[in-house]
Amino acid sequence: MRGLKIHIILVIVGVVILSVLMDAAQRGGRGQRGAQDGPPPITGLTVTGEVQNYVPVTDAMLRKPDAGDWLMIRRDYSASNYSPLNQITKDNVGDLELVWKHPMNEGGTNQPAPIVHNGIIYLANTGGILQALEGSTGKVIWENHLGANIAMRGISLYQDKIYLASGNRIIALDARNGKNVWTTEIGQGYSNSSGPLVLNGKVIEGLGGCGRYQEEKCFLSAYDAQSGKQLWRFYTIATSGNKGAETWGNLSDRNRAGGEMWITGSYDPVLNLTYWGTAQAKPWMTLPNPG
Repeated sequence: MRGLKIHIILVIVGVVILSVLMDAAQRGGRGQRGAQDGPPPITGLTVTGEVQNYVPVTDAMLRKPDAGDWLMIRRDYSASNYSPLNQITKDNVGDLELVWKHPMNEGGTNQPAPIVHNGIIYLANTGGILQALEGSTGKVIWENHLGANIAMRGISLYQDKIYLASGNRIIALDARNGKNVWTTEIGQGYSNSSGPLVLNGKVIEGLGGCGRYQEEKCFLSAYDAQSGKQLWRFYTIATSGNKGAETWGNLSDRNRAGGEMWITGSYDPVLNLTYWGTAQAKPWMTLPNPG
């Protein structure tokens, strides 16, 4: 019994100590209600500079990029992920040496897909940080803290702007100095895992977070590259009266969900068609194995 009493007392003491610590944490650790854990996050330009001799990216350059450029995710409209550069071969690859390295922001899921134009690297970091680096030295030319995570699988260049997705927003920055040009909200309550595709002066963006039962459905949307004005929407879930609605059977429109576009699409400039994959219907579950 004595051993049992000791254990019970220790448990009670432990609970009391834990409660005190939790209360202190909620008060900011200083005994002051509402005290913050630390300073608010930094937003805006933290490194200022200018890309010298910047050359605007034209539609012709997007259709046929220079061999040394990588202007969008997977490099080109065909999503080839292939570089025509041939300086590195199987015969000399063993001679490669480290020239410079650049520390990225720590924390979060890091899946960057940097782009390159005229020797300048544009790099998305976790924590909503976008940087322009000199490709030859790794020097940071400018750095912008956007205040929300960037969809790291794809940023795009067009004319003098760089385009990206952040949460439920499309953002355009000046590619020369990193300054914010425009921000457009895609919709309330959505998210994004991939960035936009720019074609014919339009910024095309998919959507994530479409698993909720609601009247509005998941959609692909286009924005004017200069102003950010939304130009059109294409819904990926067919509702009553629209083409493909019969594929949902008798399910009510409100209960039709899913159809997210996780990955940036591709584009055929000859046919003027853009191609985007969509996710499964929601909600979904794996079929149980009767065996």
